[in-house]
Amino acid sequence: MMYRILVILLFLSFTAVSCESVPIEDTSQPQHSNFDKAESHYKLGIASFNRGDIIKAKKELSLAIQYNPDLPYYYNHLGLVYMKDGDITRAEELFKKSYDMDNSYTDPLNNLGALYIERGEYKKARENLLKAYSDPIYPYPHNVALNLGNLEFKEKNYEESERYYMKALKIKKDYCQAFVSLGNLYDAESKDDDALSNYVKAVNNCPFYVEALYKSAVKFLLKKDEEKAKKFLVQCVRFSEENSTEFVIPFLKECISLANQYDLKNIYDSQKNEKREINGL
Repeated sequence: MMYRILVILLFLSFTAVSCESVPIEDTSQPQHSNFDKAESHYKLGIASFNRGDIIKAKKELSLAIQYNPDLPYYYNHLGLVYMKDGDITRAEELFKKSYDMDNSYTDPLNNLGALYIERGEYKKARENLLKAYSDPIYPYPHNVALNLGNLEFKEKNYEESERYYMKALKIKKDYCQAFVSLGNLYDAESKDDDALSNYVKAVNNCPFYVEALYKSAVKFLLKKDEEKAKKFLVQCVRFSEENSTEFVIPFLKECISLANQYDLKNIYDSQKNEKREINGL
């Protein structure tokens, strides 16, 4: 049975919020009706999660589980929401429950691996990630390879870390997170040119990858190339102005602060107004 997979590779920090229980009505409806309701709440939960509404995501995914408690991926994805919200203990419980329900569904193992990396429990992280990595039908092995690379990086096994990042890129050639991770690895090894090259590759594939934008700009400034740096910084301004989310985006504050030193916010506003005037002709 193929389950939907949503993998978190980078975990952001959020203020913990509680999700009050929402009562379910008409629980006497036929089985197929409950399944449809569960799927509807599941989809609403994922949509809420993707736009940063953690409270609504919790409520909707919890409702999906109440209507249909037999689908492992509901628990796995609710675990991702709790992970985002900083409730690591609850997330761990949900990932474990998801996997216990169906051992052929290995996505929770990848998420547990990432969770244990964040918690510094590297032995547990390795055990779970290697199980997921050995699954021949796991649809997204590049995600596990990235997490294994992150694990080796944390343990300062840089050669092994690079090997896993390269494997991730071999599987998925436009994998922006792998390019950024390689950039961070080369930064740790003081390989500045290699680091910059990978940050730029990340931006080329994902134009609004804020961490890559910021680190590319910093590298170009160190090279005394302000014009190239500004091109990356103005993208941060554009992202900040044109996107709204409750998520805390890593490096966005730093990128905007650096952009403000070059008055790029005003430049962006002027360009936007000029574009509006042209379109209004």
